Amino acid sequence: MIFKYSELEKFFKFIKERYTVTNLGDWDGSNSIILRHDVDFDIKAAYDLAKLEKDNEIKSTFFLMVTSYTYNPLSVENRSMIASINEWGFEIGLHFDPSIYGHINDAQLETKLNEETKVLSSVINDKIKSISIHNPSVHGKFPFFKGYRNAYDEKIFANGRYISDSRMKFPTDIYQFVEKVKEHPIQILLHPMYYTPEGKNMPDIFYNFICKFVNQVDSNYRVNSTYRELMADDLLTHITKKTIEEKR
Repeated sequence: MIFKYSELEKFFKFIKERYTVTNLGDWDGSNSIILRHDVDFDIKAAYDLAKLEKDNEIKSTFFLMVTSYTYNPLSVENRSMIASINEWGFEIGLHFDPSIYGHINDAQLETKLNEETKVLSSVINDKIKSISIHNPSVHGKFPFFKGYRNAYDEKIFANGRYISDSRMKFPTDIYQFVEKVKEHPIQILLHPMYYTPEGKNMPDIFYNFICKFVNQVDSNYRVNSTYRELMADDLLTHITKKTIEEKR
């Protein structure tokens, strides 16, 4: 039940009392726990987790995408949340997806990476020092770029030095895993969306995310008179009714 906020706080207390916990950009090469968050879908979930970590005096890196299809880091609301996360002392890094650029050479890919870091840097008015690659196990690309800390550096990734909740479960007991930091640095990847006050499961998490997204679209489009005239219900209710009709 580490995915419930209260249980996650117990884990934070456990590692904070025993070991050094740091973000990737500040890691000095020592036997530390490097805490990282890849933000794939929802900046609000990252913002909420950052508040929890701030209250527990935990340091981490939040890796944000410039190419996500579910959020725009340049929107007013998201810029505000990202700025707050940065101001609270967390590192903002780039979550880079090389697969979207197709078959280009290394030099061209580095150009794309630098373009994305400039966008993210403009949001926080600070330099981007660290990157993590999005879904490398899917597309098989593990590029390294000069001048950046890379979350897939073998010093903190290979030989059992890394653990992730990517399937909303851990391959081994996380409390036992952190004991490895006595021998070498380790890296923990937690996806913010998986952590909720109630400890919701994955289907409910994505259901709530989709509902929130649909309600936001509905709210934003209410300024359109034609939309208001044709929409007898709110958009979420309309979608639910249409889905039921289509299944009959």
